[in-house]
Amino acid sequence: MVKAPDSPDFAQRQLLAALRSVAEDDFSVRVSLALLGIDADIAEALNDVVSLNARMLEEFERISDVVGIDGRMKERAELTQVPGSWADYMGSLDSLIDDLTHPIAETIRVIGRALVRQPARIRGQ
Repeated sequence: MVKAPDSPDFAQRQLLAALRSVAEDDFSVRVSLALLGIDADIAEALNDVVSLNARMLEEFERISDVVGIDGRMKERAELTQVPGSWADYMGSLDSLIDDLTHPIAETIRVIGRALVRQPARIRGQ
C-alpha cells in the first residue's frame, strides 16, 4: 500500500530519510515543502539547517585552501547572515587559524628582521 503525500506516516518517513541522508554526509538533500501543517514547518526548518551546514562546509573547504595550501595566513572564514552559535563556529575556526599561524608569522618576522640587520652573517658569507 502506497502512502498518500498528506498522510502523517508519509511526512515522517520523508523527514526521517532526509535526516539519515544528512547524517551520512549528504548536505544536498532537501525535504519537499508540499507537506501540510506542522510537517511543512519541520521540513522548512530542516532544509534551513541542512543548507547552512552545506554553506559552512563550503567555507571550511575554501579557508582550508587559501590558508593551508595558498599560504594566505591573514585570510579568515566568512559566512554572512548566520545567527548566534552558528557564527561562533566561524569565530572558533578563525581563532584556530590565528593560533596556528601566529608562531609562523612571528618566526618569519624575526628572521626577516635579522636578515635586514646582518645579511652576510646569517646567509653564511
